[in-house]
Amino acid sequence: MKKSALLASVLVLYAANAWAYENPAAGFSVRDKDPFYKMESSKLYAFSSFSTSEFAKLENKDLGSIHVINYYTGADMGKILGVNYNDAYFAAEYEKLALLERSKLDLRTVPSPLLDLKKYALLDGRSSILLQDDFLKQQLAKIEPTVRIDKIGQYKVITQSYLYKQDNTLNELDISFLAAHNSLYLLTSITTDSKYYVQKAEAVAEKNKNSTAAEGNLSSKALSMDLQIEKVQLKTLPLSLRKSLWQEHVKLLKGFKTFQPKQSKQELQFVDSYKGKTVVLPQDWVYGQLQIKDKQGQGCLTMAAPVQNLRRIFAEMDYLDLYQSLEGSKLPVFNTELPPTANPEARKILKNLNAFLLTLSYQTKDKDFQAMTEAALASKLGADALLSDSLNFLKNHGGETFALEKYTYKLDFTPNKVLATIQGRTKLLQEFQYDNFMQIALLKNSGSVLLYAHKPEENTSTELEQSLREWDF
Repeated sequence: MKKSALLASVLVLYAANAWAYENPAAGFSVRDKDPFYKMESSKLYAFSSFSTSEFAKLENKDLGSIHVINYYTGADMGKILGVNYNDAYFAAEYEKLALLERSKLDLRTVPSPLLDLKKYALLDGRSSILLQDDFLKQQLAKIEPTVRIDKIGQYKVITQSYLYKQDNTLNELDISFLAAHNSLYLLTSITTDSKYYVQKAEAVAEKNKNSTAAEGNLSSKALSMDLQIEKVQLKTLPLSLRKSLWQEHVKLLKGFKTFQPKQSKQELQFVDSYKGKTVVLPQDWVYGQLQIKDKQGQGCLTMAAPVQNLRRIFAEMDYLDLYQSLEGSKLPVFNTELPPTANPEARKILKNLNAFLLTLSYQTKDKDFQAMTEAALASKLGADALLSDSLNFLKNHGGETFALEKYTYKLDFTPNKVLATIQGRTKLLQEFQYDNFMQIALLKNSGSVLLYAHKPEENTSTELEQSLREWDF
């Protein structure tokens, strides 16, 4: 009986810690449950609430929540606030808000420097990135957040919440401040509900179903895209909906644990889930990763770049214009049929993107793909001709958006695998040059791609050089 109890305890402990991300240097762990999407730097970890096993949800635009964790040391907070920061400082700010709450006053009555995200965005650090700040400045600048305090588990938490409507979608942005071991953590959730306003529109349509004109006007209005931000009052929503939005954020808070940070610096690295390959990145880089798994196959797509590049891109990005581009109501971000000047968001990205690394590993059951790879694997002469002809075509038919200026390649061929190594220089939008190193491995049912691109004047770090050498094809 005792052995059974011990075994049960071990299994419960294991289950509680399964699928958890841990950052020893930052002193925290969080349950992320094998997320479909994640992003990480030395000072940030973000992930989707839905996992790779829930990939089918994307077809219904059921995106769940995106969670973001930012980490600040006591020294960081000293620079941000201009005071000596420790857990006692946070506790004092929390108690000020608790006093306002006991007095039945709005918690925004006495502004707290601790809650001013503009101060965090000014932190000078090559690894520091605050995604929320640029979004708040561009999208939610006119919306005043609500402030609440909670005790969740062992932690006292201060939360700023933004509730708004955009494009017939209800959105809640919750940003919680949590202190431990004289460090501060920002825990952010962005939760969307795409059903509430649609159901309300359908209810109105049903009520007016005897009026064809009214129904037609409603339908066209419902289908049109409204990108303007509209503040939503919490009290106007059903109680069940209010609770479900908040509980999405609570899940993040309850799955978050802190511990004494390790003094040693943690390497920034990602693992290609399909190949099981670990890639070490420079400390001042950031990566984003998608894990794809459905009936047709599985794969892992990762892209990495310097943090400072992304900070400049986010600072200049017009989120409204980009959103419209992605929805197809305006020009695509890269449009090959229009002059380079017609791609403003693409130009902002390329102007600030000095280097990036992309890796893709996949396995597929798609019959068309298998037929293509069988043709490439049929003979070395045929594979070489296919690669050579493709590169020659790109070089001789370059346009204003993309041009291949020069290249060299090497082809390793076996009956089971083709491995191509390509080096060259490309020019994008007639202005931005990149030196490229690319490797492509093609098997019957699977393959891998690695692309490292950088502007000619950009030096390659030793960590990246080693990662390129060690990538296993």
